[in-house]
Amino acid sequence: MSVAELILNVAESILNVAEFILTVTELILSVAKLILRVAESIFGLQSSFYVLQSPFLACRAHSACCRVHFELAELILRLQSPF
Repeated sequence: MSVAELILNVAESILNVAEFILTVTELILSVAKLILRVAESIFGLQSSFYVLQSPFLACRAHSACCRVHFELAELILRLQSPF
C-alpha cells in the first residue's frame, strides 16, 4: 500500500466519522424538536381545557398534536434508515 492510498483511506475514514456525527446530531435535533412539540401540545391542551368555549384554542392544540405525530413518524423513519 502506497502512502497516497494510506492517506486516501484515512481521509475516507474521517469523512465516514464526520457523516456519522452529522447523522447523530440530526437525530438529536429531531428528538429535541419532538420534545418541544410535545410541550407545546400539552400547553395547548391545558389552555383548551381551561377555555372550553374557545374553538381556536382547541384547534391549536389539535394542530400541535398533529405536528407531534408527524415528527415522531419522521424520527422513526430516520432511525430505521441506515447511517
